Amino acid sequence: MPTTRSGLVTAAVVIGTSTDFLPENSSLSDSIKQNLDLIYDIGAGGLGISLLLIHIYVTEIKQTVQALWALDVLGSLATYTRLAQPAGDNSIQYIIHNPTAVWFVGPSLQH
Repeated sequence: MPTTRSGLVTAAVVIGTSTDFLPENSSLSDSIKQNLDLIYDIGAGGLGISLLLIHIYVTEIKQTVQALWALDVLGSLATYTRLAQPAGDNSIQYIIHNPTAVWFVGPSLQH
């Protein structure tokens, strides 16, 4: 299981930062930029699955982390529907331009 999570994290970092290393007019760079919300959603879903499958000896800690993840997901959804979409941005770009919005998504974007 740790290798799976490591692979997911590595893939997310590579995809997320690859636009910095690709030419500006690259179709791959454009595709990644247009699908940032989808990439973020897949990462959040992967984290949620990991939190379901992980074994933690103290049940209360696991439940707390799962509840915080659920709050992050709800905050991300609210940020997208109420703030980013009306502004014509994706969630990631909106939070980059409005750093106080990170309070709505919690630590999910701070990895």
